[in-house]
Amino acid sequence: MPDEPEPQEISQPVHTAEEARNLEVTRAMVNAYSTGDRSVVAQFVDPELRSNSPRPAGTQRLENEIDLQKSSFGDITFREEVTIADGDKVFLAWVATGTDTGGIFGKPPTGLQFELHGGEVIRFRNGLILEHWDHWLKPRLESLILIDALDDDAIASLRSGGML
Repeated sequence: MPDEPEPQEISQPVHTAEEARNLEVTRAMVNAYSTGDRSVVAQFVDPELRSNSPRPAGTQRLENEIDLQKSSFGDITFREEVTIADGDKVFLAWVATGTDTGGIFGKPPTGLQFELHGGEVIRFRNGLILEHWDHWLKPRLESLILIDALDDDAIASLRSGGML
């Protein structure tokens, strides 16, 4: 039997200064969602943010989203799974875990835990997030079902907020 080749070490890709900065900003935003630090939005998001998601765009919406997640799921933690930087764009796959400790959409807290996976494509201009696509509606709905928060009122709230 011939000798098996030694596994080759895969080196980290070499990023341009722009790509490295964009990855740094992306990681700061992931951390902001875990810590509830909404000041990061003003620091790293262009006021002309364009959203290609079902939800409305804007820095205020991002700040409100951070607040809602921290008040509803006090222990929420976002973790980076995969990042890919290419020029002015970054792809981020993430996982969030947490416990329904504060209730959501007018529902009392259930104490139930969840795990949510999602993906983001982010476009940058001058080191700031300018455009955004997110892909996590189905996992979001599955997580709401897991914490027993998805009923007709919650669905109506999601629709009125532009999230469905």
